[in-house]
Amino acid sequence: MLFRSDLIQLIMTNPGDRVMLPLYGTNLRKYLFEQSGVGLNNQIRDEIISAIDTWEPRITVTEITVETLMERDPNSDTIVTNEQGVLVKIQFVNPEQINDVQNLVLAIPLGGV
Repeated sequence: MLFRSDLIQLIMTNPGDRVMLPLYGTNLRKYLFEQSGVGLNNQIRDEIISAIDTWEPRITVTEITVETLMERDPNSDTIVTNEQGVLVKIQFVNPEQINDVQNLVLAIPLGGV
């Protein structure tokens, strides 16, 4: 089954990109210049959950998290926040095969990158 690639396509498609399905996708573009943080991460999470509920009835999401990207500072070797994106982690199952838990991890650029 192609659930992982279908989820990537759904999350990365902007509404209006598909002529025959103008509402298909997530409107993550509206978050490009928003201040990062827990509030923004929750909004992105809600946007993704809504899209999956609407467009992907073949799966059941068991867990979804959205976190601000972290990266290693090359000068000090410490971990710092990358304000330019979020890390989305989705754990899901096919309701017909509930023992086959799948994971999808996406780094989504924000901040106009």
